[in-house]
Amino acid sequence: MERQRERACARLTQALVDGRFDLHELDRRAALVWSARTDGELRAATADLPVPRRRAGDAGVGRHLTAYVVVMLVLLLVWLATGGAYPWPVWPGLLGGVALGAHLWAVRSRLSPG
Repeated sequence: MERQRERACARLTQALVDGRFDLHELDRRAALVWSARTDGELRAATADLPVPRRRAGDAGVGRHLTAYVVVMLVLLLVWLATGGAYPWPVWPGLLGGVALGAHLWAVRSRLSPG
């Protein structure tokens, strides 16, 4: 619940910066957030605020995965066309897989509720 409270307060602060309300309203709503005992009470403090948009990095994982798959398919075709003796596409595949995994981990850890 602590993390949800922190996120709610961040939304309230952003609403103050955006000019949606003044400091007195921020104080009132922050008090509601920190005194909330249920999710419903917590949501009530931010119910009239716009829902935060997804960050650009979230969609970037899909593009990263698509690029990884396309590059790996091209490398495998080149490997097969040149005789397929030593499986050299494994090395760029490992490097690209580690980079993709790190990207996915970074986005998921930023979005995880806990």
